[in-house]
Amino acid sequence: MKNNDSSLKDAYCIGCGKDNPIGLKLEFSQNSDGEIVTESKLKREFEGYQGIVHGGIISLILDETCAKAVHFAGYKGVTARIKVSFLRPFRVGEDFTCSAKAEEPDGRRIAVKAQLSSEGELKARCECIFVIIED
Repeated sequence: MKNNDSSLKDAYCIGCGKDNPIGLKLEFSQNSDGEIVTESKLKREFEGYQGIVHGGIISLILDETCAKAVHFAGYKGVTARIKVSFLRPFRVGEDFTCSAKAEEPDGRRIAVKAQLSSEGELKARCECIFVIIED
């Protein structure tokens, strides 16, 4: 079922919520290729090993970007599966770009792929399956 509500926003979302004091506060837009994109920089509070962004935070950014791709495609969905590949260390304080694109739904399932780049290098990517939900 297509989502006609373009204002699905949760101000307390850990990924994009503006009211969450410990959230990432990511902002998203759609580029000319139809990809959903966010750009930001992470503080030391999000590191795992010294100077390296924690893998769970990288996964959160990828998942949130995929969720927004589903939303921009007109659906409301939840992550059913995520497969993350960590390719290179992603350092705290580096500017990054994360982009995602959703495929056409197959029944209630939507496949989405995302990638996170920083310093001109691909740092991580994922493949997700989202399940379309109704309110």
